[in-house]
Amino acid sequence: MYDHHDAVLHAVREGVLIVGEDGLLLPANSEARRLLDLPPDAEGHRVADLSLDADLAGLLTSERAATDEVHLTDDRLLAVNKRTTAPYGGHAGSVVTLRDTTELRALTGRARWHASA
Repeated sequence: MYDHHDAVLHAVREGVLIVGEDGLLLPANSEARRLLDLPPDAEGHRVADLSLDADLAGLLTSERAATDEVHLTDDRLLAVNKRTTAPYGGHAGSVVTLRDTTELRALTGRARWHASA
């Protein structure tokens, strides 16, 4: 069953990661690693120690939920969704999804400019 879940985690096009209630990064799929420029050994390390943007790291380690909250990381605009895992049993923590919205924002800006011209 774990192999199936692992395959699904790495097949989705969004970044997916799980953060334990202790602030440790648990599984992170390859898209999350790419979007956050995580080192290969990031899993098992504290999120606060991963050289992430301070606002994003704060969100990931907080108890606060998020829905399409945009965070600037390096040259990317990431839409972040975060929910607690507690209602579903097991260990408390959170699951986070990340989408790169950089190109979408650029296209939206161009569309607004053309509409006003």
